[in-house]
Amino acid sequence: MPAAIELSADFIARAKAGDRRCEERMLARLRPIMHTYFIKRIGLRPEVDDLIQNTLLRVHNSLKDLEYPERFMGFAMKAALYELHDLYRGRYSGREVLFDPTVPPEYASDSNVSANAVDAERASEALSRFDALFRAHPGRLLNPIGLRLTAGDGFTLSPSFGRTTLWMDVFYYGGEPFVTELATLAEELGARCHWGKTLPLAPEVMRRQYPGWEAFREARQRFDPSEVFANPFTDRIGLTGDGAAGGTVR
Repeated sequence: MPAAIELSADFIARAKAGDRRCEERMLARLRPIMHTYFIKRIGLRPEVDDLIQNTLLRVHNSLKDLEYPERFMGFAMKAALYELHDLYRGRYSGREVLFDPTVPPEYASDSNVSANAVDAERASEALSRFDALFRAHPGRLLNPIGLRLTAGDGFTLSPSFGRTTLWMDVFYYGGEPFVTELATLAEELGARCHWGKTLPLAPEVMRRQYPGWEAFREARQRFDPSEVFANPFTDRIGLTGDGAAGGTVR
């Protein structure tokens, strides 16, 4: 993998020896790693950018003291830990920050993951627009977006039904207006969402995304008229309950 090559012992040794280009690439590779590290520990606090910058500066200034290049990641993460300790001691604010390790960081409980299945023919558009969305809302992206392509299939309610599909696994922190903008973007791209993950789309939008939705609903009513397999979720999206009968989705 390119990232692994960039942070290999040989690469780090070259950066330590004074190769400016290697050091710039090394620090650039560290930045998203540090961003994820600090967000997971303190949430979306304004100090995150300062923590990242000061960690990179600490790594830069101390690189000459690194004895074993193959241990660079441990060396870098120790620098991040020192910065975190400084935050807890009050360095980043006018008062002491009281930290209780038993209390989750801000926003930590509002993390989500959605898998958006987009028609592969719209892959370029989807990537560009998701990139713009997260740039407009810095700090909302929890991890790098996972990308994969799958062939189309013939399963009625499969997100890959009838089309080659680009899957975008998005790990993010919730909150408005970001969540609404994410749902709007998914709708505009004609995305279908993984059934076992966060479903940002409204039920009426989900129905429009599947050409065989009505056929599936009719088959379900025929084989399960007593709604033995119904639950609040299938009621809400309209596969069972009043929604399946053509009424308002609860």
